[in-house]
Amino acid sequence: MSLHFQARPPRAVPLPFFAMGLAGLLATPLVALIDPAVALSDHPGPAGLLFLHLITLGFLAPVMIGAYYQLVPVVLGAPIRRPGWARVIFAALVAGVFVFLLGWGVRSPAAIGWGGLLTGLALWGFVVHVGASLVRVRRLTPTALAFALALAALAAVGVLGPLLALRIGAGLLPAHVAAGLGGWLLLTIIGATYQLVPFFAAAAAPPRFGIAAVVLVAVGTVAAALGAGVWVGLAGLALWAADLVRFARSGRQTRREPVVLYTLAAAGLLILAAAGIQTGLPARVLVLAGLLAGPALMVMGQLQKILPFLAALDAPPGARPKTEQLFSRQAAARLLPLAAAGLLGLAVASGFASALGVRLAATVATAAIAAYLLQQRPAVTSRSSRRPPPARSR
Repeated sequence: MSLHFQARPPRAVPLPFFAMGLAGLLATPLVALIDPAVALSDHPGPAGLLFLHLITLGFLAPVMIGAYYQLVPVVLGAPIRRPGWARVIFAALVAGVFVFLLGWGVRSPAAIGWGGLLTGLALWGFVVHVGASLVRVRRLTPTALAFALALAALAAVGVLGPLLALRIGAGLLPAHVAAGLGGWLLLTIIGATYQLVPFFAAAAAPPRFGIAAVVLVAVGTVAAALGAGVWVGLAGLALWAADLVRFARSGRQTRREPVVLYTLAAAGLLILAAAGIQTGLPARVLVLAGLLAGPALMVMGQLQKILPFLAALDAPPGARPKTEQLFSRQAAARLLPLAAAGLLGLAVASGFASALGVRLAATVATAAIAAYLLQQRPAVTSRSSRRPPPARSR
C-alpha cells in the first residue's frame, strides 16, 4: 500500500476534531449515568433527542471529519488546500453543536433552529473544503468511491438537518436518518477500513468485493430513504465483512493487533444493528449498539495507534519521540475491554429496560473512556514542528 505522508496536513488540522469527538464520546455514557431515561425510551422527548445528537454530532461527526483531513491526503494522495480553513470549520461546528444541544436541553426552538443551521453550514463547509481535494483523485478505489458518496450524503444531511431543526418538512426525517447513518456513517467507516485494516494487519490479500460493497450500501441507503427496506445495504455490508475477515486472516503480523480485532468486532456490531432494523429490535438498543458501541470501539482501537504515530511524525526533528514513549500497549489491553464491556452493557441494559443496569454499564464505560483519554494525553499535547497556515494564506 502506497501512503503519501508528505501530503499530510499539520497535526493541528485533524487533532481538534479528534479531541472534540473523544470529548463527546466521554460525555455520552456520563449523560446516561446521570439520567438513565435517555437510554430507555424508544420515543425520545427532548432529553432523548439531545442524547441521540450528542452521539451523532458530538462524537461521530467530528471524529469522522478529522479522519477525512488525515486520510484523503495520506491515503488518496490529494493534499488539502488552504488547511487553515479547517479552523474556521471547527469553530463553526463547535458553536453550532453546542447551541443545538443546548436548545434541546433547555427546550428552546430558537436555539435548536439556529444551532442546527450553524451546524449545517459547518458540515457544508467541510464538504466543499475536502471535496475540492477529493475531486482530484484519479484512481477509483473502494476508499475513494466510499468517501465521495459519503460526502454527498453529508451534504444532504447538511440540508435536511437544518430544515428539520427549523420545523420545515417533517416528512424529510426518513431521508435525513438514512443519509446520516447509511450514507455518511457507514460509507465513511467502510472506506476507512478498506485502507486501515490491511495497513495495520500487514495484509497481503487485496480487496475482493470493495467496489461492489460500496455500491450496494449506497443503493441500500437510497432504498432506506424511500422506505424500501435495508436488504440491499445488508448485502453490501456482508461483502465488506467478508473482505475484512480476509484481510485479518492474510495479515503478516505475528500477533493480532488490537486495532484489527476491535475493528472486526465493531463491523459485526454495525451489521447486527442494521439487520436489527428488519427484526423489530427496540430502537434504543440499535442506537446504543450500532451508533455508539460499534463506532466507539473502532475509533478507540484506531486512534490508539494513529495519535501516537502522528505525534511522533510531526515532532521537531531533534526531539522526535518513539511511539512507544507516547503509548502503552499494556494499558490499552486493559482499557479497551473495559470500554467494550461498558458500551455493550449499555445496549444490553437498555434492551432489558434496567435503569440500574444502565447506570452500572455507564459507570464502567465512563471510567474506561476517561482512562483512555488520559493515556492518549501525551500524544495529544506533544509539541509539533508544523503549524497550519492562516485561513487566508496565499
